[in-house]
Amino acid sequence: VGARFHFTQNITAWFGTLREACARRGIPERLYCDNGKVFTSEDIRRVGFIAGFHVVNAPPYDAQAKGKIERFLRTIRDVFLSRVEIEPVASLDELNRRLAGWVESGYNRSQHSGIGTTPLDKWLAGSHRLRVLSEEDMDRFFLFETTRKVKKDGTISFQGKRLEVDYTLSSTSVAVLYDPLDPERILIRRPDGTLERATILDVHANNRRHRQNPKPPKGGQSHADTNLDR
Repeated sequence: VGARFHFTQNITAWFGTLREACARRGIPERLYCDNGKVFTSEDIRRVGFIAGFHVVNAPPYDAQAKGKIERFLRTIRDVFLSRVEIEPVASLDELNRRLAGWVESGYNRSQHSGIGTTPLDKWLAGSHRLRVLSEEDMDRFFLFETTRKVKKDGTISFQGKRLEVDYTLSSTSVAVLYDPLDPERILIRRPDGTLERATILDVHANNRRHRQNPKPPKGGQSHADTNLDR
């Protein structure tokens, strides 16, 4: 349902391939993965929880548990890559375009003895159990999450950047949701659950922001007054 070559095996590569597969074929009930560090990521488990699929990892050092995917990878090496050696590609993008064409027009439509049918027909037989998400839902569900504390000037530090958020969130911890494939797409989840986009800090505009201390509780001093008394 999804396959891509990457220069490195990391969480971003895995996330991108998974997202593309789910967008193309739908959300599965379970996602069966290897047990390597990338495939046991808590970020992917969270995406699965939000999107509605359960991540299951193969037992360690159990080659038979990964027999189907190992067979697929061997076919990639023996059949697809042997053709690439005859007709070389000029870029990674070209390699992935050719891989996608080979999978869709060749591999998925060929009879496989292990399943007694073609991969495409096997997928169609169980496709009623899949959920197809809208592009909007894909954008909302396929995000990683971390936590940051909002500074007194209404900013947070994230991945080497200073970002502006609503000043009323100052001195509170907020959830930061981000797309590892799009570094500019960073969202803040407010305490009421609503999402808002964080923006790169504009130092001059930030210095001119109107700031108002929160109202002190009845019968007591404000936090700011207490600090001044000290």
